[in-house]
Amino acid sequence: MTTETDILNAVSDSVIVTDLRGRMQSLNSAAKKLIGLSCTITEQVQINSLLTFLMEDSENSHIDPIADSLHDRDGVHYPASLRLVVAQNGKQHSVEVRTLHIAKNAANKDRIALIISDISELTGLRRLGNFQATHDRLTGLINRREFERCMRAKLVKCRSNGERYALCHLDLDPFRMINDYCGYPAGDALLREIAKRLRQSVRDSDTVARLEGGQFAVILEGCASENCLSIANTLRSDVLQTQFPWEEHLFEVSASIGVVPINSESGSAMELMSAAANACRLARAEGRNRVHLHSAVDLLQGDQEELLHWMQRVQYAVEKNLFQLMLQPIVPIAAASALKPQGELLVRMVDEQGGLVAPHTFISAAEHFNLMPSIDRWVVRRALELLKTTPETFADVDRCAINLSGQSLSEVDFQNDILRELKRSGVAGERICFEITETAAIDNLEAARNFISTLKKLGCEFALDDFGTGLSSFAYLKNLQVDQLKIDGGFVRCMADDASDLAMVESINQIGHLFGLRTVAECVEDTRTLALLDKTGVDFAQGDAVAEARLIG
Repeated sequence: MTTETDILNAVSDSVIVTDLRGRMQSLNSAAKKLIGLSCTITEQVQINSLLTFLMEDSENSHIDPIADSLHDRDGVHYPASLRLVVAQNGKQHSVEVRTLHIAKNAANKDRIALIISDISELTGLRRLGNFQATHDRLTGLINRREFERCMRAKLVKCRSNGERYALCHLDLDPFRMINDYCGYPAGDALLREIAKRLRQSVRDSDTVARLEGGQFAVILEGCASENCLSIANTLRSDVLQTQFPWEEHLFEVSASIGVVPINSESGSAMELMSAAANACRLARAEGRNRVHLHSAVDLLQGDQEELLHWMQRVQYAVEKNLFQLMLQPIVPIAAASALKPQGELLVRMVDEQGGLVAPHTFISAAEHFNLMPSIDRWVVRRALELLKTTPETFADVDRCAINLSGQSLSEVDFQNDILRELKRSGVAGERICFEITETAAIDNLEAARNFISTLKKLGCEFALDDFGTGLSSFAYLKNLQVDQLKIDGGFVRCMADDASDLAMVESINQIGHLFGLRTVAECVEDTRTLALLDKTGVDFAQGDAVAEARLIG
């Protein structure tokens, strides 16, 4: 006959049964393991002598689940996780706790069942996700989104009590050259070194962020306008002291800095950041390694002519079909994998001499003038055309991945245009996997959910690209019906030498598989990384170590 003890031991959660005074009556094997007991407990032992419950992130807010249950015959369930401290070994756990009143026992006494679910691992992932949502993975500095939030908070203080600040926008002059000449590992090492130097150069009260690429930003606390240039030049000098060695090369590092004073009459955070970026561009135009203090006349200068030039080139390229597609294989990692190879379609613009323009050169202009939907439409249309007319090109590819921008997701007619192109081409939806960046999906959450839901009905799959950056929150996976997670290449490149990067790849892979998603590692550039990904259990690899992108069509 099955006993109450048998039932309790079959439960994975820790279950402790007490009387109404909190004296333990029985407990299951999971609870014994949690408490650290190897012997049978006596009925006189108070649960509070073995376990202490605290509100998370608080040292003094004690919780007594048994006492709370006496006031609620239905039992209690705490809405937030609690911190459990075990007296036996001092260990702490993040737990969810609920209580139940259970039937009287043979002695006709009321009892209370305390059910403890250990969620320490999940809480750790949440905290990791929260950190990644606000910090740059490479440098540990706060990211653009968190910096913008800080800017808004500073503006509130400016307008409420007259505090004054200064915003500095820094752009490393040699970053792109080092990245292109020595590769991403060198560029990443430079960024980490500059981030370290900037943290050392500013006060604890100042705020430092990495925005993107080789661009950083600093908010200087309590900085009057007359001091801005002096402090910014100190930052510039500190960067200049960085001689960056890489293999047999030694690079001189410099920075161009744009400075904007912040006071009670300043505009919005976005306007200030735009002004600082423009001042930085003017510093570069004046000869680099300079500091430029923003003024009203700056609004009439900058690189608007260059942006307009690129806008016209992009529009012309769309009209004249001056784009080219490349196909990069995405290959199953495990030797015995039953998964089928895929391929990602990459778009390149053709210049006047027939060469290919680097994507960041024209895409920044396309994004600035909201031209990405036109480019995305061209890619979808051309991809479907090639799938139909040259099937041999894709003989070794089960699905083709097509990137979609956030601008396209938010455009009203884009979804109908894609549906129309699919119908016209006759290509099965099962041949297509649309890739949406994590940030674009979250910024356009409802539009993304609707787009995904509609296209999945036709057999299309979806991948969440660059996962682990920006807002990375595992909670969004519940709201987006994606099929794959693409682990951001920033984690993958150095995972063989960086324990934190390896931990992030392992965590993302684990949570992806928990949600039933296939995982793809981007930017796999060497066999060491590929072998480590195989050991980690990541499903697919994409990068030069697997196969280089090739021109098609």
